[in-house]
Amino acid sequence: MALPPADSGAKPRYVLPVEEAGRGLYVCEIEVSPLDVVYVKSVVEASEGLANVFAESGGTITIAGPPDRAGAVMELAEDVVRECEGARFVPRDRGR
Repeated sequence: MALPPADSGAKPRYVLPVEEAGRGLYVCEIEVSPLDVVYVKSVVEASEGLANVFAESGGTITIAGPPDRAGAVMELAEDVVRECEGARFVPRDRGR
């Protein structure tokens, strides 16, 4: 985490890595067109607390929800992949 110099007047920026934010949650990653990221985020956020969505860069999106709701989270992700042209699931590295 990089903090601005003390005399810069800028507020410090705190960023929690996706891996840490998703710890203990059911996590799936999808890749969509960068133009679809805002749409996907709005769909997930409209799911009334089902999951959180993280987008670090480009079109890679992480959807994370409680393990007991894994089926519903996966269903939501599958719907997004079906709806967004060219979207796909990103294989998870089991070492993470």
